[in-house]
Amino acid sequence: MKEGLCPGMALAVAERRVKDLPVLAPDPPSYAIMNKELEKIAGVYAPACENDQFGNLYLDLTGTTRIFGPPADCTSRILREMLEQIGIRPATAVAGNKLICKIATRTIRPMGLIQVQAGTEADFLVH
Repeated sequence: MKEGLCPGMALAVAERRVKDLPVLAPDPPSYAIMNKELEKIAGVYAPACENDQFGNLYLDLTGTTRIFGPPADCTSRILREMLEQIGIRPATAVAGNKLICKIATRTIRPMGLIQVQAGTEADFLVH
């Protein structure tokens, strides 16, 4: 963008770059509605879904491979539905646990899909 802003940029950085940047107040009721919509889409594919109410869904896709394909393929389907139904492209990770997923999404924000294969977690964290 011409002002030097980009999606996912920290608010403090954006405010330093653009004087008098209009900033909207948080809208918790809208966040709650969006969280429910995301959970509804993911729930079609994941037998277990944890919603931390801070924009993070943790899905357990164990046992769904025969129906929806490998976890990365299933996740791609979920992301496509999120884009089609509610117009968002979240950062998403496929990994063996929540901690690795959380760290992995931070490396690709503001959007995208990353997979950390089982057994490669230590290597991923080093790099």
